[in-house]
Amino acid sequence: MGSGMKGIAAEKKGFIITVVMLVVFGIVITMSASISVKIHNGVDITTKILVNVLVSIVLMAFVMWKAPIQRWKKQGFIYPAVGVMLVLLLLPILLNIRINGAYRWISFGFFSLQPAELAKILVVAFLAYVFSTMRHPRPTIDELLPIGAVMGMIVLFIFMERDLGLPLVIAVTVLIMLFVTRTNRLVVVALMVFGLMLFAVAVMTAQHRRARVIQFWDRKTGVNALSFDKIPDDQVGAALLAVSSAGLKGKGLGNSETKFSSLTEAHNDFVFSLIVEELGLAGFIIVVILFTLFMIFGLRMAYTAQGRFEHFFLIGMVFLTISQAVLHMMVNVDMLPAKGFGLPFISYGGSSMVSHMMMVGLALTVKLKGEE
Repeated sequence: MGSGMKGIAAEKKGFIITVVMLVVFGIVITMSASISVKIHNGVDITTKILVNVLVSIVLMAFVMWKAPIQRWKKQGFIYPAVGVMLVLLLLPILLNIRINGAYRWISFGFFSLQPAELAKILVVAFLAYVFSTMRHPRPTIDELLPIGAVMGMIVLFIFMERDLGLPLVIAVTVLIMLFVTRTNRLVVVALMVFGLMLFAVAVMTAQHRRARVIQFWDRKTGVNALSFDKIPDDQVGAALLAVSSAGLKGKGLGNSETKFSSLTEAHNDFVFSLIVEELGLAGFIIVVILFTLFMIFGLRMAYTAQGRFEHFFLIGMVFLTISQAVLHMMVNVDMLPAKGFGLPFISYGGSSMVSHMMMVGLALTVKLKGEE
């Protein structure tokens, strides 16, 4: 490995090693959860876990080979790519492909694609394109209009697929990027307030979302406090039981009790609670350290990148990934109302792994200062 990485900058080496550790850790944890998935759903996902990783690595390599970062900074590439993504987002709705009440997946037999997950790449790339072509140190209103139009359509189409989690991740990423680019603070605050109002409307106009918020509020105010006298029958209650019963050392890898009862999403939306239950404080520390290293090496790459587009792309990729990871952990410990956020690189899910690994592939094609 050393001889093959001689010409690579230290921060890029650290980034590669961190991603490999995240993926390997994810394989171990989801394998631990796989037996409960078989019990609950009658499906053996052990092979699928490895297939998802393999497909992700192949697509990452393909992107590095055929569509490196330099191509994405061109207007003739990024706008058609956005157009294709918008069509992909509409396909499940137009074709009436409905799974578990949501229009999110396009099946290819051995692999199901969730276009909304791939939209993450376009979100980061388009933000990088707009910010790298700015004529002024701070974005002006007319320069922000394309961001509003494209991000608005992407968020709207994903929302039409009955997914509110990913639009929230995208909104947080956009706001962070606006803050990083020193956009007028009043504009950022106004957009934040407007976004919160839209989010509130989206929550209150859907019965299942409204019920989750009310349940969350009742738990916090003590109206309907959680009791562990019996095993909770909901995901949040089971996740809290998993975390609170772990102790400092945890119950040991593979020895979770809640994954066999009501924590049916231990491999996906509630994987963090499984990690804490089985590995205790060590599991929590491993997750925090790995994502902190991802942020440190990613931002160091951003600030040593040779181009403006590459600089903004790396910042966007880092903050999108970290935002989703933080939101996932907050839901798992009941700091936010229940919502499906996978833990990047770790949770089971082919489309999520593909999108994050493709972004990693693009990041690895960025030339840093000192690299040839």
